[in-house]
Amino acid sequence: MLLDLISDPISGFDPELRQKARDFARTHIAPNAEAWEAARSYPRDVVRLASQEFGGFLVAKEHGGKGYAPTDFLMMVEEFAKADIGFTLAFVVHHHVGLVTSLSGNAALRDRLLPDLISGDKIGAFCLTEPRAGSDAAGVETRASGDVDGLSLSGRKSWVTSGAVADVLAVFAKTDQEAGARGIGCFAVDGVARGVTRGACYDLIAGHVAQVCDISFDKVALGEADTLFPAGQGFATAMGALDVARLGIAAMCTGAMTSALETALAHASNRRMFGATTLDQQGIQWAFAEHLTELEASRSLMFQTARLFEAEKPATLAAAHTKKYANRAANEGLGWAMRAMGAEGSRRRNPLARQHGAAQLLFNTDGTPEIMNVVIGRSLAQAFPTKED
Repeated sequence: MLLDLISDPISGFDPELRQKARDFARTHIAPNAEAWEAARSYPRDVVRLASQEFGGFLVAKEHGGKGYAPTDFLMMVEEFAKADIGFTLAFVVHHHVGLVTSLSGNAALRDRLLPDLISGDKIGAFCLTEPRAGSDAAGVETRASGDVDGLSLSGRKSWVTSGAVADVLAVFAKTDQEAGARGIGCFAVDGVARGVTRGACYDLIAGHVAQVCDISFDKVALGEADTLFPAGQGFATAMGALDVARLGIAAMCTGAMTSALETALAHASNRRMFGATTLDQQGIQWAFAEHLTELEASRSLMFQTARLFEAEKPATLAAAHTKKYANRAANEGLGWAMRAMGAEGSRRRNPLARQHGAAQLLFNTDGTPEIMNVVIGRSLAQAFPTKED
């Protein structure tokens, strides 16, 4: 196993849990991933089965979750992503809707939604990004207008993962257009509520199992009972969720990169050329060595950031570094794995083409590398403020 050559965190993870996730991925995800992609289908039964095993992974036990640590979560995500990035993305986003719901101060709403989200009986989706508000999340134009007697939700969300199949929509909207980010709240919307319209699933390079689409809201009736986070808390909740999500994206990158390199190494150790195997060629060995170093560095950053979460320390900057680095390493590593297999790497009977395509989606999920640079750059401006002459 390639991970035998890569460092695990010194402490803080359960090897039996990782084996459980590995067995699930090998049994339920890997054998079906290519068929799901070809059919552009959403395997609700497998998502529900995964939820029964791993649902509510990070949700506190007092709210019905499993209460595992972030490091354990990353191990699970890696194992799933080795088999298929698209399925993993869909499952992790669904999980995060449950996690955010568990943090709501609206106890009645939390207790009503959370059991079905954890069990997978209902699928959750985040509705934050809009056609004109992606990287600038504070610029959302979806509006929840009204008064104490009720709100009316109108607007359009884009790039909604699991949008075509979701039962519970966590919708971020402004209740005060003049208040900027402070005017954003988060509301739980029934996926079949009057006024909710879903667009067709996007035609993507890969990752169609994630069922990404637009969702429009036309005067959807809301009440106080539907408020997950009121204005003033919604934007902070979204930003906190993004920090966790970016760490999950990094784990998808390292998992997919690991399996791609394993596939290519197995091929190179058996393919003969010029009287020796491909892997016997020093140039090939050195190329693999470069990508193994990148994988090692990605995982080290990832687990270092996880420890910040576990210690309840600020992790926004570390999560930005981690996602940016893991995105780049995975893209280059999967590309190399395909080249190392020659023409065979382009055949769909191998997972590399599907995984490499899906890895491109991860560049733009939960913040592009350029937005990660914005986050990092702002930290520099804070550390080195402009001095007056």
